[in-house]
Amino acid sequence: MKKNRKNNIRWILSIAILAAALLCMILKRPEGTYLKEQVIEGSSNAEDSITFRADLSSVTAIALSLEDTPQEDMDSSMEGSMDESIDSSIDLVITGDDGTLFQQSFAPSDAGYFTFGDTIPPETPLSLVHGQTYQVETAINGAKTSAVSIALYGDAASPMPWYVLLCSALLVLLVLVLLFPERMISHPKTTLVVSLMVLGVLNTLILTPFHTPDEKTHFLNTSYLAGKLTGQVEEDGLVHIRESGLVRMLEDTTPSGSADLTDTIHFLTDTTSGNQVLENSPVAAGPTNIPSYCYLPGALGLMLGQALRLPYQGILLLGRFTNLLFFALIAALSMALCPNIQYLIAGTCLFPGIVRLCTSYSYDVWNLALAFLFLSLCLHDREREQKMRILDVALLGSVFIALVPVKFVYVFLGLGIFLIPRNKWSKKPVIFLLSAAALACIAILAFRGREILDYLSTSSMDASRIQYIESIPGIEFYTVDYILHHPGYVALVFLKTAATQTRDLFSSAVFGYLFNNAPGLVKLAGYLLIAALYLTAAEELSLKKKDRILSLVIFLLGSLAIYATFLFSWSYIPAEGIGVIAGMQGRYFVPLMPLLGLSFCLPKRAKKLRALSAKLRLPEITLPAFLVLNAATLYFLMASLLQL
Repeated sequence: MKKNRKNNIRWILSIAILAAALLCMILKRPEGTYLKEQVIEGSSNAEDSITFRADLSSVTAIALSLEDTPQEDMDSSMEGSMDESIDSSIDLVITGDDGTLFQQSFAPSDAGYFTFGDTIPPETPLSLVHGQTYQVETAINGAKTSAVSIALYGDAASPMPWYVLLCSALLVLLVLVLLFPERMISHPKTTLVVSLMVLGVLNTLILTPFHTPDEKTHFLNTSYLAGKLTGQVEEDGLVHIRESGLVRMLEDTTPSGSADLTDTIHFLTDTTSGNQVLENSPVAAGPTNIPSYCYLPGALGLMLGQALRLPYQGILLLGRFTNLLFFALIAALSMALCPNIQYLIAGTCLFPGIVRLCTSYSYDVWNLALAFLFLSLCLHDREREQKMRILDVALLGSVFIALVPVKFVYVFLGLGIFLIPRNKWSKKPVIFLLSAAALACIAILAFRGREILDYLSTSSMDASRIQYIESIPGIEFYTVDYILHHPGYVALVFLKTAATQTRDLFSSAVFGYLFNNAPGLVKLAGYLLIAALYLTAAEELSLKKKDRILSLVIFLLGSLAIYATFLFSWSYIPAEGIGVIAGMQGRYFVPLMPLLGLSFCLPKRAKKLRALSAKLRLPEITLPAFLVLNAATLYFLMASLLQL
């Protein structure tokens, strides 16, 4: 009887949620049309005219971009730098089978060159026949050249079909979660891997690549590693990007750098341009001071895509998904090693912001995966009956050495070995552990030693930081010497930063940096879900008080290390008042966050709360609950991008 009642309640709740979701999607539907883009790429080696097939039927805006115009083709008024040719112009002529359709003269922007960002409406809308072939001729002060790329913008169909497709996918996800939660709970590892891949696809359908912070830099680093592995490093020591579509996206010459759903549609449907092989590529990737092995998962995807000769979209997305698959598999391995915290790991992996971050080329994927794996190894060794062996220490040391040189602020995660009781250790493993710690220190110094010394000894550590605030007169940076002479002031800086930024950092860690306009109820539901998870997910470990305190200490030390890093690298001392630490993002704290679940889990004496948690099955239901949260955040992100 009780089981039937529970099933009825579940069905009623499922139908109510689905009805509310469907009603929201119907009421918040897109209206009107949006601009569609067609890029016509020129080449300095081409003939006087460029041939293209029309993707648009009506052109309402045009943008141009100069591409290495040969100096000998310019007349005397064009000689010298582009800044000297601001008074020149480009004549653009578009012809079809019936003769000249369009002819207009364009003046360059104030910067002295044309960019796709500066769209120019033609005097009258240009009508084209979809699929028909046209020719473009350009002339700079009378000298014909094809070294100009042209972007045509025109009215396209309503985004309603795309909206219906994505909403249907989200509704299917909700149906599966609401109607079959028991199967998800009973197979958490499989559910996590499948969920991450499905959510990765949905995120890609909503956001075009390179929306994740610093993803362009990470993509170039990944491309360099892929090039090294396939022998594509050229004489200049660089790996050149040859796919014209990737070059265009990396140069930011299209609106792909902005958060707009129409950019994603253009990216996924752009089959007529972007797949040309460039002989003289303006974009190349070189070595970096970050250990290159952290880009290996994405590099394998790039190599596979290039070997299969996929379009540039396929190459780019395959590298992203191999990175995501690596994260999902390592997370599943971490869950298998320590089943008592499998829901804690799965819930953290399914933070909407983390799913979006891991569907990218970011090396944070490597950091997150290995941080979870290291913690699981420590707890696995803690829970089992056998004593520590040299092999166990070797595994811990290998994961730690692979993690810390990539981002040395996570060095305090190594204190997790103290979660393993003292009676589990014997003499040989201790000696081996000390040797592994010494090797870790050597690896950190080898890969990042100069950077660490710069943090501690100079105020010119980061060139990007200098460019960021170089316009401020009389600027002064934090140094070790300043901190030693002003410890009280620096302590106030840390406290003020914690007081003013903690909420935003936590919000961005959970929901991602693009989810600033989330409805308050969605955010509140997410926070309550995390609280339920972190209070109950680790209770099966039966942690002692000293273990919970140690977990909290590791989290605080790791957080202080992140604070200190950005204090030295991005912050400056204001002339008046108390400053704050600049440049931090919530994603940097996520590798440390499972430790909060260990430090705040319900103690043994909280018998009533533990009984209530067991009755409600709080740890288990968080997995399907996080999938529902992801579906909601994906919808509201899509709605915000469409400005619904």
